[in-house]
Parts: sequence; C-alpha cells; structure tokens
Amino acid sequence: MKNHGRLFYHTAILSLSSVLSKLAVFLLMPLYTACLSPSDFGMTDILVNVAVLLIPLATLNIPQAVFRFCAGGEDRASVFSSGALILLCGMLIFLPIACLFGLYPRIAPFRVYLMCYVAASSFRSFFTHFLRADGQYSLYAVQQLFCTLMTVLLQILFLRIWGMGVGGYLLAVILSDLATALILVGYLAPWRLFSVSLIDRRRTRDMLHYAMPLIPASLLSWITAASDRYIILFFHGEALTGLYAAAGRIPALLGFAVSVFMEAWHYAFFREEGSKEALFEQIYVMLLPFLVGVAVTVILFSGSIVRLIFAGGYADAARYVPFLTVAVLFSALSSFLGSVYAVRLRSVSSMLTTLCGAAVNLLLNFLLIPRFDAFGAALSTLVAHFAVFLIRALHCRRCFDLHPRLLKLLFSVLLLLAASLTSVLELFAATALLLSLSLLVFSEEILITVRFLWGRIAIFQKNRQNAPTDIDK
Repeated sequence: MKNHGRLFYHTAILSLSSVLSKLAVFLLMPLYTACLSPSDFGMTDILVNVAVLLIPLATLNIPQAVFRFCAGGEDRASVFSSGALILLCGMLIFLPIACLFGLYPRIAPFRVYLMCYVAASSFRSFFTHFLRADGQYSLYAVQQLFCTLMTVLLQILFLRIWGMGVGGYLLAVILSDLATALILVGYLAPWRLFSVSLIDRRRTRDMLHYAMPLIPASLLSWITAASDRYIILFFHGEALTGLYAAAGRIPALLGFAVSVFMEAWHYAFFREEGSKEALFEQIYVMLLPFLVGVAVTVILFSGSIVRLIFAGGYADAARYVPFLTVAVLFSALSSFLGSVYAVRLRSVSSMLTTLCGAAVNLLLNFLLIPRFDAFGAALSTLVAHFAVFLIRALHCRRCFDLHPRLLKLLFSVLLLLAASLTSVLELFAATALLLSLSLLVFSEEILITVRFLWGRIAIFQKNRQNAPTDIDK
C-alpha cells in the first residue's frame, strides 16, 4: 500500500509537469508546420532520430544503469562516481564516430549541430536519471518544465523571428538541454559526490553488465521506431517523410501518457518490498483500459486534430494517424512488460525481444514501403510492436505470475483496426461505434480501476478527517 501511494504521488507530480511540457510542444506544431516545409520538417525529424540513435552509443546507456542501481538501494556516491567515469569514456569514444556523419551529404551541413545535440542531451540525461533515482521528483518536474519553457521561447525566436529553419530548431533544443544540465550541476554539486576512491570495480562491472545489452536494445528500438523514415526518404522523398513524421506526433500523445507513468512506475517497482507480482498484475489490469481509452480518443479525433494544429500542406498526415496509434498502444504495453526485465536485471532478454521486433520491422519496411508508401511504414511499425508485445507477454509469464488477457486485448485491437479503416474512409458513425465496442471489451477492468481509485479517494479523505487540526494541537 505504501508503494501504491508513492506511485500515485510521483505520477501526479510528473503528470502535471509533463502535461504542461508536452502541451507546450504540441501547441508549437502550427509554428513548425508554418515555418518548416514538409521537406524541412522531414529533415528535422531525420536529424533528431539520428541523435536518438547516437545517444546510447555516446552514453553507453549508463544513465539507465545509474537509475537502476541507485533506485535499487546501492550507495549513491559510488554509483554516481562509477557512472560519471563510464559516461566520460563513452563521450570520448563518441567524438570520432560522430565525425563520420560528415560523409553523408544531407547531414553534413548539420554535423556540428548533431554533435552538440547528442552531447547536451547525454549530460542532461545523466543528471536527470540520478535526480529521479534519488526520489527528488518535485525538482525533476521543475527542471523538465524549465527545459520545455526555454525550448519553446528559443524556437519561437529562432524559427518565427529569425527564420533559422532546421538549424534553429536544433539549436533551441541544444541550448535548453545545456542550460538545464548546468543548473542541475549547480544543484547536485557532483564534485562532492565524485571520488576516484569510490569507484568500485565490482559495481562498475555490474553496471556495465546491465547497461551494455541495453545499447543494442536501444539501437534495435530505434530501428523499429525510426528506420521507416529513412526508407520512405529513399523511395518517396523528403515531403512524404515530413508528412509521416508529422502524423507520428499525434499518436505520441499516447506514448507520452505512458512515459509519464513509467517514470514513476519504475521507481515504485524497484522499491517494492512486498509481492512485486501482485503489484505488477494490479497495475497491468488498470493500464489496459487506460491505454485503449486514450487510443480510442486519439483515433476518433485524429482528423480534427490535424486540421486544427497542422498547416494546410500537412492534411494528408491524418491518414496515417490511426494505424500509428495502435502501434504505439503495443509499444506502451511492451515497455511496461519490459520493467520485469529491469527489476530482474535481465537486460539481455530485453535486447533479444527487441531484436525480434526490429527484424520484423526491417523486413516489412522493405517489402511494403516501396509499394504502399507511408501506409506500409505504419503497418510495419504496428506489426513489429505487436510481435515484441506478444513475445514479452508469453516470456514474462515464466518470470511473473501474470495473466496478460491476450484474447481480450486482441479482440479489442481488431475493433481498433477496423475503426482505423473506417476513419481513413471518413465514416464517422461506424468509427465511433467500433471504438466504443473496443473499450467495452475491458468493462471488467474498467470496473476494477474505478473501485481502486474510489478506494484511494476514500482513504485520502479519511486521512484528512483524522489529521489533527490547529485547535487539537
């Protein structure tokens, strides 16, 4: 019960800051689509995804290891010292590799931006993971809001006022990450935490043993999430790449909702002192109707959202949103199941399951994108995320006493896919009916969730009533 309270408290803090942060970025889509052509937007998306690919290489994924070991109760100063040393070594390895990107003509003009983007994001990631592992979620939320606000202001300045285009977009993110990292350095005072004498060989080896398999896992996840952009770029050009990238921003709302929860969930799950299986099963039961409900909302209003926030040249992006939303649904569930591997320190299993998804995605990308353009990319992404979810659901049953409710989920997803088709055909009534049925499949889980939340509210009210007043004191 204690970890339930901690989980919901941290989720509430992160939700408030993340909602404001993501809402600000989401509302900037009219700015992006007005100041960047589909080709420029496509190039921006390509560069950002290259940075996402390079960050695990530059950091050796050590920020995740720092979070896992600190949250797991290891000595914070020793973990920080070992992690900082590994991070610096990773950055030294990264610099020569980054120079190779100057050989690719389309990326060459932005090579310096790319290197700075990776460096700033890597250092900020290291300090924010340590902050979160230390349980300082209020400060974590504040730094997130600060970074978002600074990004918004700088992008308005660089894109709208100075017209700097792709370079201005990247520079705004670089400066925001760098400023936030420097503020965290001032707060955490790493010179007080870091000591060569605290670098324990066994702990450093264990951290590397945990983090290294996550590097190929990150690369494989990148293949599933972003390789389709490059194949679309090769076969159909930058304009369609930009439309597809813009379409992906709307289902990202579902991914954002899950990422907020997952940040708090990992901390509570690692700290759970009772039955981890019971906590995992209970949260999974409540997560299913929530994810389907958000997916239903995104699919139902996808066309309206595109017309509202995108410039006229991006109208066709609405055709890809429903299928990408279902893909993000399976991605979110896979991410949640992946927390089992994290708590068991089985990062190799995480890597192998991600490998299966990446292989499926690449194969289908080359088969479907040349013929069906961005529709083929959306379908490839959906099937790949479903494959990872199915493998993890079956495998996690060996680690945990988990009932994944596969039949219910598959029936609900079939209804979501049918609704996606009717949405593309602009049959609104049929879409609404199918989406309603897809959510009703989880009526039992919805009832369980409502009862649980009602119980939490009752406990909160009871505690408030029993709290001593100033008169009692």
